[in-house]
Amino acid sequence: MEKLVEGGINSISTKYFSFYSKQRRYRIILPLNREVRLRGSFTGWHHTVDGKAKFETLIKLTINNKELHFFTFTASNKKSYFIIDSMNKHSLEDFQKTANSILLAYGFLKGEYHGKEAFIFTYTSNNFETPTSMLSVILGGGIYNGFPVHSASPHSLMSIKKRTKYKKDKEGKIIGIDDSDLRKYMVEFPHESLSKLCELICNKGGVLRAVILFISNHSATLELKIPTLFVALENITKVLIGGDVSVPKLIENEKIIKEIKAVVKTTVKQIGEVERNNKIPISGPDEVKEYKTTFARIIGKFHDFNKGTNNKKLIEPFTKFGYILSQEEEDLIFKHRNKFLHGDDYMSLEEDYEFEFKELFHMSMRLQKMIAVLLLKASDYSGYILNNAKIYDYISERTIKEDVFVKI
Repeated sequence: MEKLVEGGINSISTKYFSFYSKQRRYRIILPLNREVRLRGSFTGWHHTVDGKAKFETLIKLTINNKELHFFTFTASNKKSYFIIDSMNKHSLEDFQKTANSILLAYGFLKGEYHGKEAFIFTYTSNNFETPTSMLSVILGGGIYNGFPVHSASPHSLMSIKKRTKYKKDKEGKIIGIDDSDLRKYMVEFPHESLSKLCELICNKGGVLRAVILFISNHSATLELKIPTLFVALENITKVLIGGDVSVPKLIENEKIIKEIKAVVKTTVKQIGEVERNNKIPISGPDEVKEYKTTFARIIGKFHDFNKGTNNKKLIEPFTKFGYILSQEEEDLIFKHRNKFLHGDDYMSLEEDYEFEFKELFHMSMRLQKMIAVLLLKASDYSGYILNNAKIYDYISERTIKEDVFVKI
């Protein structure tokens, strides 16, 4: 008799796992599918690798009072890597959680999550010269070609021909481009705000879930994309308003509430009489239960007359950060949200599918911006973000008279 065992290996280590029970200094190395540069995208420091100066940026992050270094490395064989070093000792679980928050924050900002597999090394000192162990791990998988939130490279995004001035010599010949009007957008994302964004992802489960939904949603169909973005928005809102999940009242005036309750009491009594006086022929206990449940639901609706919706709460964080919602953004929350969360069709089935696709795509870009506003303001960021509804208006075929970059 032979016994067959099937399974998969998602981690290999040079040490027993008991070795990782102590706090240690870690380095994680993630192979990338292409060369990625942090220089020009984030504020940071010049650094050297093996004594050689690199024309790249090292980002120093402080997450939960611990310092981490985040940088890239391209080997002589042209293969590129993300590297994250813990300058302080961590538990393995805490380091993995913190490192993933950096990868998620990068994915949120740049529209690409690099996370197929990684190698984690331990070191006895923070010079990271000789590793004492190696652990391989399988991550969630790479997600690419998403919609970035921030960019410091306006030249690739804006229609330069319409707004670029040309430098000319004394004879009027063009000798160069005057892009001074674009320089206000060429601002790197602050490492301080990146640290705070990582900390939010690390410490707040609602933000972690929202960022995962935001990133993984890039490849989703539009029918799923918009409800998912609304769920992400709600998760962030709950965190930012202190976890208050109580349902707002429609009416606050106690005198009016008392008078309506009296009307409801009379109405509920009358509905009970209708139920008793109009019993339909019933063949079994299931039909009896269904009949009673139907009337109970109707009565429940009257008792819940003063229950509002979460829509009002969804605008609280925007007000807190001083961000004024446009009429279109308000409509997304107050008019369209319930439709998508309850599975209703956005348009009638008779409408042209291509037109509906373009409308849904546009709405998804607006929702992504609203989520970005909340997370970045919560990270103390102040500056320009991308207006993807404008950048991709060639897909929605809308005439959007807005800037590619918007200041928050």
